[in-house]
Amino acid sequence: LSHPAVQDVAVVGWPGDPGETYLAAYVVSRRKVDVSTNDLRLFLARKLPDYMIPSVFIFLESLPLANGKLDRKALPDPKKVPPPSRMPYVEPRNEVERKLVETWQETLGRSPIGIHESFFELGGHSLMAMRIISKIRETFAVALSLRCFLDAPTVASLAGVIETLRWTSQN
Repeated sequence: LSHPAVQDVAVVGWPGDPGETYLAAYVVSRRKVDVSTNDLRLFLARKLPDYMIPSVFIFLESLPLANGKLDRKALPDPKKVPPPSRMPYVEPRNEVERKLVETWQETLGRSPIGIHESFFELGGHSLMAMRIISKIRETFAVALSLRCFLDAPTVASLAGVIETLRWTSQN
């Protein structure tokens, strides 16, 4: 609620992979103020630990109420809400991007994924990001932090980070 573009919000836990729960944020924006899920995610990353940052952001005109209280049963199921408008598909331009796209597609269970699409806007969350970071360590022999992943949430930006880390470790 402290973000200047947010008028109202509700955060609800939903069942994810077996034994996991993920957070979905239902956001009502202030009139005439545009905000992206990436903006909200970065804003929250400065204030909250990673596990408290919602995996999914769903924008609503208003929160459903019953007797003046949030009607949780009336909130849309995040799995049934289409992802926000996707970036135009751009294919990988090099081997690093190609391997990252393969890893993202396997982890997110969707295809195709372009190099400019945000991992988090595609439904990724911090646990999935940690799996990808582990795979990056195995594949490219570089260590990334979750913070680095949050700051570079596209294949193109993450590939640039990986290439820089590989170059600096060789020199």
